[in-house]
Amino acid sequence: MPRRYGEWTPNGLCSLFVCDIASFGHRSRTDLDRRKIRTALYEGLRASFDDTGIPYDGCYREDRGDGAMVVVPPSVDTALLLTSVTGRLRAQVRQHNDVSVEPARMRLRLAVHIGVARSDAEGLVGTDVNHAFRILEAPHLKEVLRMTGAELALIASERVHTDVIRHGLGLVNPAEYHRIDLRVKETVTTAWITVPGLAAPVRPVPAAPPTITDAGVIVSAVPTAPDPPQLPPPPAAVTIAERSPALDDVVDRALSVRQLRSRHLRDQIVAELPLALATVITPRRSDDDRTDMTAILRTCEEHPNGLTDLLRVVRQFAGDSIQVDDLRKSITELGRT
Repeated sequence: MPRRYGEWTPNGLCSLFVCDIASFGHRSRTDLDRRKIRTALYEGLRASFDDTGIPYDGCYREDRGDGAMVVVPPSVDTALLLTSVTGRLRAQVRQHNDVSVEPARMRLRLAVHIGVARSDAEGLVGTDVNHAFRILEAPHLKEVLRMTGAELALIASERVHTDVIRHGLGLVNPAEYHRIDLRVKETVTTAWITVPGLAAPVRPVPAAPPTITDAGVIVSAVPTAPDPPQLPPPPAAVTIAERSPALDDVVDRALSVRQLRSRHLRDQIVAELPLALATVITPRRSDDDRTDMTAILRTCEEHPNGLTDLLRVVRQFAGDSIQVDDLRKSITELGRT
């Protein structure tokens, strides 16, 4: 039986906020790791709701083992779940991950839905409760989280898009969401995905026929806009690929920056780059730190303004430290500011 808390019990229209810890059962994790992750998740949820002005103790909650469901009363603006709560939770996850070893780090999938929920002696029941958990299992949501390395990715139901997102009120930006069509078990629906912190929405992989997974999920790809044309570098530019000794120096300077030396933080930095650049970097990456950093730098050098974008994001994570300034100088020496 799900474990329930909260001063309020749903009995009608409400907003549902559900989350799932990615790869919670992976064999690399110990039970101690899982306990730390669950503790961090619940501390993050409490802080995120309370800091937004939605009392966590006033919400209905159910533990789901590898995740949780938080249901808020109809008086709460659903837009806050998409913006303020999600943004604060993302910061909570990042702070936990920054001080945790790899197996104890977490990444979250979130789903937000508006619907009717009824309670009984065992918990909540209703088609809309089922719907929230079905869209949370969208394969593309899982793939987007894996591909970007972000702290979390969010999927909103069609009703949330119709009632809230498309109007763009408050802090909601409709341009940050993209539409997917999916079928999970008996549910055939449309939903909307966003990855907070990305400069542009992550689109599905272009033009592929529907596929059926082992879980019986059918995913239909949707058309995507073509990537912007890639301009060649200026003829006089010095390229990293042509200057292997200089490249070694840039890699050394990059790995002297703590936020680039950490694989986890490096993943986050890549995820914060413009989408057209991040998606080119991802297939070239390596498990070896130095090889991985080399691939990131080479790809950024090949992309218009790529090194400038990389330095901008590194500064967001590391500030204007001596190591970051040394990295900037080494890149400037290559003629690519």
